[in-house]
Amino acid sequence: MINEWAEMIASAQSGQIDEVPQGYKTKLQLCEELNLPKTTITERLEKLRDRKKIEMKKFRVKTGQRVYLTPHYKIIK
Repeated sequence: MINEWAEMIASAQSGQIDEVPQGYKTKLQLCEELNLPKTTITERLEKLRDRKKIEMKKFRVKTGQRVYLTPHYKIIK
């Protein structure tokens, strides 16, 4: 059990990236695909989350030289 915790803690700091499952998109991806400003996308995503139409999960993704915990959104079917 201790080894499992040690592995989990080490992986959190190692800069490993997550594999983002199919169907999840970032705000930036949605802005580009829908040709809408980030503020509009942000407002609409919040409304859709409140209505339980979409889900949000954070994944570790690499941007440039750094790994960031980035929100991704998916339509709930």
